[in-house]
Amino acid sequence: MNDEFYSNVQSFYGLTNLFGFTELEISMAAGDDVYIDGWLGAALRNNLLFAADNVNVVGAISLRQAIDLLTIRQDHPLYNEMKGGFPKGFGLSLSTHQDSTFSCQLKKGEIIRFSIQLYGHFSNYLIPFSQAVQGMCTRGIGKPQTPFYLISITENPIVCLSDFTNNIGKADKQTITIQYTVPTNLYNDYKNKNNYHDRQHEFPGFYQLVRTLAYRIAKLTALYTHPDTTTFYPEIESTIATFTQPAVTPILTSAQLRRIELNSTAKKGLIDRIQFSGYTGELTFTGHFTNHLPLLLFMQNIGAGSNTTYGLGRYKIIKQ
Repeated sequence: MNDEFYSNVQSFYGLTNLFGFTELEISMAAGDDVYIDGWLGAALRNNLLFAADNVNVVGAISLRQAIDLLTIRQDHPLYNEMKGGFPKGFGLSLSTHQDSTFSCQLKKGEIIRFSIQLYGHFSNYLIPFSQAVQGMCTRGIGKPQTPFYLISITENPIVCLSDFTNNIGKADKQTITIQYTVPTNLYNDYKNKNNYHDRQHEFPGFYQLVRTLAYRIAKLTALYTHPDTTTFYPEIESTIATFTQPAVTPILTSAQLRRIELNSTAKKGLIDRIQFSGYTGELTFTGHFTNHLPLLLFMQNIGAGSNTTYGLGRYKIIKQ
């Protein structure tokens, strides 16, 4: 790799190193037998947001309002792109029931474990999110609407990208496996666009994962770490093309994927449900990964794609 690439690597990580998240690990048990009609992650997300309407963060501003508020100014480079919808300041990750992709029947006392990641300045909302989880459990979820016993909420220390960047610059050849643990779609951002991404058949390959994660962390950092700095996003965006280009070189050595389509849970008064699609399974690559591994390892905790608030887009990196 040449000096220009290493300079871009250093610039990319230098601009994103301060981005971090705080995590809440939640364990709760069904108060009675209950049916979850749809993807469990969607049930948790939708009921959490409903409960967030009844939790205030500042004055009369609810947690739900804070989640839905785009805080960047109209002269921000991302404003026009984000005003119709933007990455929220939190994500959700299932620790159990990841295989229940269509619906699931929970028995009385059955335990659900999941976590909530709060990005950047959203870590200030740890207490309101905890209160929303408590409200969700009290109100209940599923059919019939069933209260859950909240067993525990554990706050984990903040994790930053800088915790993963010690080995940048080394060029050892390695073999890694990308394990998509829940349905993951890396192509939502390119829907209805006529470019080369449309000719990849939605295949979640190494390059596409690196590119998706690079843009995701760039936008999350702009929104939740440097929302008042209008020069930040153009500066980091200028590094992404060079940073991601070497990600085309690893060789795919094995693949086992399955495409899954699933629905969200039904909303009161609405017939249509949100539909999701994505891949689960494993891809193994051989190549030089050192300069991309910090991003890949850190973003395991945050996920890829646009449906991470539903508990989708999660993957694991296994080094062999």
